Amino acid sequence: MCKPDDPAPAIERPAQAKSTASPPTPVPSRGHWLQFACGLLVSLNFVVFWAVPIFVQGQIWHLGLKHVLRPVFNLLDQSTALRGFATRYLYTKPQYADFFASALLVSVSSAAAFAVVLRAQLVHGSISWPLLVAYNFAWVGLGGRAMGTAYTFAHKEG
Repeated sequence: MCKPDDPAPAIERPAQAKSTASPPTPVPSRGHWLQFACGLLVSLNFVVFWAVPIFVQGQIWHLGLKHVLRPVFNLLDQSTALRGFATRYLYTKPQYADFFASALLVSVSSAAAFAVVLRAQLVHGSISWPLLVAYNFAWVGLGGRAMGTAYTFAHKEG
């Protein structure tokens, strides 16, 4: 029997022989495989459906189309009539009228692309692969403008 002030006796453990075998590799859980599969699918989605249109249209934009289309955008963006309409009827603050030309162009582009795809679906009963690719390219926009504008509106416009 131990007295309260006596130190506890040390328990001796039997000596273990050193093993040369590596410890067993833990098997990943089902949740780990699910996370991996989701990450792989999201990555493949980006590479197949977004990276190619971003690269192709970015090159088209930078290799020459910006010299043709930028003046047209600037004309719309600096239009006093368009800004006046936006300030008067759409936006609560006048500085938000800066977004109107971009919003108008993206809205027209998206509506036109959706109308074409919807018509194809209703007339033919299906959407062809080339049309689906063109629709995805329309969402990205030349130089990534449509995608960038949609992102801006989703995160910054008041």
